[in-house]
Formats: sequence, structure tokens, C-alpha cells
Amino acid sequence: MTLYLKGDYIPASTVQRWVSEGFEISGHVDDTKEAAHPTARGMDAATSSTVAAFKRSYGLPVRTVRNHWIVWCGIDADGKPDLAAQARIESSHGIHFDCNLYHYDQDSSQGHFLGPAGSFTGSGLPMKFAAGDGSILDIYGSVTQLPEEQWGRGAMFSNFKLLLDRSLDSEIYSYINLNFHTDRWKAWSRPEGLEVIDYANRRQVPIWTVAQVLNFIEGRAASRFTGVRWNRSRLSFRLEAPASAPGVTLMLPAVHAGQKLQRISLDGRGHSPVFGALKGVEYAFLSASSGTHAIVAVYEP
Repeated sequence: MTLYLKGDYIPASTVQRWVSEGFEISGHVDDTKEAAHPTARGMDAATSSTVAAFKRSYGLPVRTVRNHWIVWCGIDADGKPDLAAQARIESSHGIHFDCNLYHYDQDSSQGHFLGPAGSFTGSGLPMKFAAGDGSILDIYGSVTQLPEEQWGRGAMFSNFKLLLDRSLDSEIYSYINLNFHTDRWKAWSRPEGLEVIDYANRRQVPIWTVAQVLNFIEGRAASRFTGVRWNRSRLSFRLEAPASAPGVTLMLPAVHAGQKLQRISLDGRGHSPVFGALKGVEYAFLSASSGTHAIVAVYEP
């Protein structure tokens, strides 16, 4: 899991042990003093101090973030409306993944206008922020579908199961982002959190830190196909997978122009295609390590 830490009060030796065990420790930026009307200057200062504290105390970068009270700045340095201002601030400090989009309307004056559990961005997939002028910012956003202060006791696991089953069984593939506060974990949410972990294991779904998600989607985005050539029934191309993509899986159509994929080679070595269907279309899957690879696929009747 990722622990978003407000301050640097946990001993560095403990943080390093957690990191060595595969957890991510990152910053919980606190600008709650401006929660009602956050300013660009205040948010920039709070973000800057958090990043500096993590570097000074732990030698760690802050690559992903969730803000305390999910405070979000929507104005630029001149006080003009800019809904991407917070994303700009975070990106300028080396943060590339934001978890502040939150399914939370508890006790709102409009009732539960967000409705039941779901991925209310549509896909539930992490996406880069876009500014008002259409430019794309170098920072991803992920919706937190399941914060425990929204759903309360008894609903975290049931909603997680609903979203995970829908993602797998209905092929509405998504990332499911849960938030457990440490005080509620101790008080009541730990049993449900362990149910979440057990059910994910039973369904063979990995639980990643936010940094792992970021590494994967950045590595995937940086991967390239070059030199694509068809020679009758023979498809050849090169895959360029950066070091940030420790393992990528290619998807090739199992059938093309009435011919079925029969043989596939990776850097001159033959591999038996592994087939599977996604959304009613059959594909052949091939895993490759980072680096540059030559791939040849042969289709025959």
C-alpha cells in the first residue's frame, strides 16, 4: 500500500524498512489552514515544504500525492480561475500522480448526488490532467472510488467486491482506489481492509502502490512500435520498451484477414502464442522485458 504521511515524524529507519518491504511512503500535503479558499501561493508553499521534508528526512522523492482534506487550488497566482492550478503546482514539484479526485458527498446539501459506488470519471482509469487551453499536463489523476469516510462501517468490502467483479466479469476494466485512514483502521476498518486483500488475492488481482501504478502507465506510454512491416502473411516490427517498463505484454490479433496467428518469435526465439479474449475479440499475448526487441508473427489459414 501507499502511506501518505503528514509530516516527517516517523523515524527514517522505519520508513526505509517499509520501503524495502515494497510499500510506498509519500507526502500528505497539508494546506487546511486555507481549506475554504486555497491560494496558489499557499498551496505551492505547502507542497514545496512537504517535498523538501521528505528529501531531507528520508531521502525520498514525492512522486504521488493525496492532500490532507483533499484541498484543491482552483485559481492561478493572479487569483484567476484555473481548475488545473493544483495539478500545475504538483507537477512543478516533480509530482506525477494525484489522488485527490474523491467520491465524497457525505452530509452534502444536495444529498448523495454522486450516487452509489462507481467510477464516476467514466472509465476509472488514471488519466493526465488537461488545462483549460487544451494542453496536457505531465501528471495523472486517479479517482478514489472508495474512501471509508464516505461509505462507513460495513460497506467498504461490499463496494470493493461490486467494483472488482464488474471490472473482471463484465470486462469494464478499471483501477480501484481505496483510502483507509490509520485512525479508522485501528478503530473499525481493519477487518474490511483484510477482506479486500483476501478477495483480491482470490481473484488474482494485484494490489499496487500508487508509485507502481505510475511506473506501469509511464512505462507503457513510453513504449514504442517501430519498423512495422507486412510481407504476405508475415508481420514484423520492433518493440522499444524503456527501463521504466520492467515488463510489458503485447496484444496481437489472433486472426487477421481470415488467417490465424500460428507462430511468433521474440529476438529470433520461438514462442507459443497464449490466446485469450477481451471484450469479444481474441488476441495472442506475448510478454517482453525492457529493451529493444525484434518480433515476428506468422499468420496462416
